[in-house]
Amino acid sequence: MNVLQPVTPQKLQLPPVWQPAGTALPEPVLQGGEAPPGPLVISVPHGGRGYPDWLRGSPFLAGFRSLEDIGTDLLARPLAGPTRPVIIARTSRALVDVNRPPDAHDPRLVASPQPGQDSPAYRAAAGTDRFAQLIRAGYGVVPRLDARQQPLYDRLLEGAEIDQRLAAAHQPYHQLLADQLAAAKRACGRVLLLDIHSMPPARPGQERLADMVFGDLDGRSCPAQITRLVSEIAGQAGFSQSWNKPYSGGWITRHYSAGKQAVPVLQIEINRALYQTGPSEIDQQAADRIADFLQTVCQQCEALADIQPDLFSTRSVRVA
Repeated sequence: MNVLQPVTPQKLQLPPVWQPAGTALPEPVLQGGEAPPGPLVISVPHGGRGYPDWLRGSPFLAGFRSLEDIGTDLLARPLAGPTRPVIIARTSRALVDVNRPPDAHDPRLVASPQPGQDSPAYRAAAGTDRFAQLIRAGYGVVPRLDARQQPLYDRLLEGAEIDQRLAAAHQPYHQLLADQLAAAKRACGRVLLLDIHSMPPARPGQERLADMVFGDLDGRSCPAQITRLVSEIAGQAGFSQSWNKPYSGGWITRHYSAGKQAVPVLQIEINRALYQTGPSEIDQQAADRIADFLQTVCQQCEALADIQPDLFSTRSVRVA
């Protein structure tokens, strides 16, 4: 009699990526996009694991790593193709978060004079900016706290150090993303931006989150026909889902879906309980299943763009 043996997960350990002392942080990487792009551009803003050499052996390193969207770079890489660009941040979001406004400085972290009254940091102190809560909580463009709300630094940061990080990681990411979106518009006249993230299994003191949380700013950043299609694909794949709760979309979703150059944007948050098996370890088979789901989303959205191109134009987006 044959007895079925349990399948052992294929675990993959993800080491940090060190930069030699004295060099700039790693710039984002572009996967695919060798040919004129099609209607889909993919952003992975928190996929970075790049750290400077001064953090090697530091007691703070675990806190820095706790902010990683672990494995999102591996989930997104298979989506890249000649006409489908994927932009992946390589610098850790704990060093500079490209999903924040570039001037969203935390006044409790930066050793500099008080910012001007038009800056997010100033408005955060007054509680009048939409990113004020994040800044006050310690998660501005350069985070002050780790995922457990513990300090990442035992010192204040100079403004010049913040500027260097922005120049090394934030500015190149958004230049690359803006260039790819513009190229897609020129090449085919339509575009959809998918912004891919991962999330913890549950929020503190609450029940487990859904497998997928999709964010479209409560219907403002992406046409309903596209969101319905993505919802159907998730259901067919067997994933539980939530829309806009607790994540409706970050700065990338808001920034690129607003204004004269607006494009439809959909944020996808993937529950790490689906594939994470350790602090820096993932189950490769589970990750492959999620990558297959994302591939289906991409293919069917591209097919919809051929049938209903107006859905992927700036006219289909309501200002966020």
